[in-house]
Amino acid sequence: MFEFLKERGIRFFEEAKEDLRKEYFDFCLFHTEQMLQLMLKYLIAIRLDDFPRTHSLSKLFKEVANIYGEKVMDFYKQNISTITALEEAYIGARYLDIEFDREIAEEVIRFGESFLNIFKELTSYEHKNC
Repeated sequence: MFEFLKERGIRFFEEAKEDLRKEYFDFCLFHTEQMLQLMLKYLIAIRLDDFPRTHSLSKLFKEVANIYGEKVMDFYKQNISTITALEEAYIGARYLDIEFDREIAEEVIRFGESFLNIFKELTSYEHKNC
């Protein structure tokens, strides 16, 4: 029922990688942020049959951590600066003249890959226990 969130999230991350290749660093961060929003909402939705209508990655991570446990909260705490940069990119890419460089964009792509590894663990566990 909520598969569209996951599918769109994957497409956003594919766009983020393409943005990095094209050196559209602001959109790389924006698309990665969009992927995270949708994937976090998916994790919430498959457990609660609904998802919050917020754009705050911090709020979403905390809600996912409440549902799935300490591993998610540890990941959030270890990556708080990247998550904050992504939250800023969400606003900045649309409304502000903020520039990001290649190093930040590459870090964000690595962060996105790490998040997707945790996402896969959490969803494979979900599917085993359905």
